[in-house]
Amino acid sequence: MLSWILTVNKEKAGRDAGFCSNKLGEGYMKKRVFLIILGLALLAACGQKKIEKQENTSDSSKSTLDKEQKSSSISVEQDEKLYASTLDKLKKDTSEGRAKIYTFYDIDKNGTDELITGHHSNGVYYLAAVYYLNQGTSTYLAQSKVASAGGSRESATIYTDGTVFYAQWHSLSPDAKGYLYQLRSDNSGIDVLKEADFQIAGVDPNSESGQHTVFGTGSKKEFDLSSLKWKDIENYQATTSVGNQEKQSGSSKLDLEAIQKGDYSSIEGRWRNGKGSELVFDKNGLVNNDLKLGNNFRMIDSYLQGGVSSGGPGAAILFIPAGVDMSVTADDQTIADASDKKQDRILITQSVVVNNPEVFYYRE
Repeated sequence: MLSWILTVNKEKAGRDAGFCSNKLGEGYMKKRVFLIILGLALLAACGQKKIEKQENTSDSSKSTLDKEQKSSSISVEQDEKLYASTLDKLKKDTSEGRAKIYTFYDIDKNGTDELITGHHSNGVYYLAAVYYLNQGTSTYLAQSKVASAGGSRESATIYTDGTVFYAQWHSLSPDAKGYLYQLRSDNSGIDVLKEADFQIAGVDPNSESGQHTVFGTGSKKEFDLSSLKWKDIENYQATTSVGNQEKQSGSSKLDLEAIQKGDYSSIEGRWRNGKGSELVFDKNGLVNNDLKLGNNFRMIDSYLQGGVSSGGPGAAILFIPAGVDMSVTADDQTIADASDKKQDRILITQSVVVNNPEVFYYRE
């Protein structure tokens, strides 16, 4: 009997244990299913938040990009107004080898952009010229150019440290004249860090007489012109600039008294006439390789006259302030001044040619 009871109790205990085991298993499965469902819900919620965050980030990025593009567009418009006097001339230029594109870049990181013109060929950008603002006036600094005749060569290089190197030489000789420029942070002009003779054509720039050794440019890095956003000069829309307004008023920037004393700061830069000929001055005088400026000056009426030569017969060079009329009367006949009298001018002549507008040089 006791044995039967023990057996029955054992079977009952086994059934109870199995029942409990089944109950526990069912509870575990239910809990597991619940956790899986909860996990999926959390993942869905996180995914939705991530999508919303991505959408918000995308909208924010688009808004920032739109603001940057708008700011960039306004900046370009402002720069175009500041350099309008130069851009107007560039657009009208029909000479061979003229610049085709332009852009703006703050070379010396002082908050004011410089105007850079250039060429684009086979995916490569080439520098044509650099202009800067000197007391608010667009002023030529340097250029790269190969003369169509005569063998004259010029080269300009912008470095990432804010300096600009400019060289002049002749194709038949390795001898060159070089200038290392630094723009002044207050936009009052440029400083010539070094001016020296060196050798360029067919000469290793790291040699004793080469550019890198003479000017210390070997460690400098050239600025990547392809990183800039360029525009076609032919698409430039003329605007009114402060410089043009000053010229319209007939105000002159020439300091004739200073020129007589050997200070050419007031005419520093590049001057060009209607025939495409150029005169380049620094603060010490004329730097054209083929021209030599004399030291004898004299005031005649309201303009300054000096002499210039190129190895042969000399000619007179006249520095004519804006507002001065150069019309000449001889034998009861008047030869009218055909130049733009609202601008400063330079005239090189051996005879009376004031009726030909193309012979007058104007500041670029």
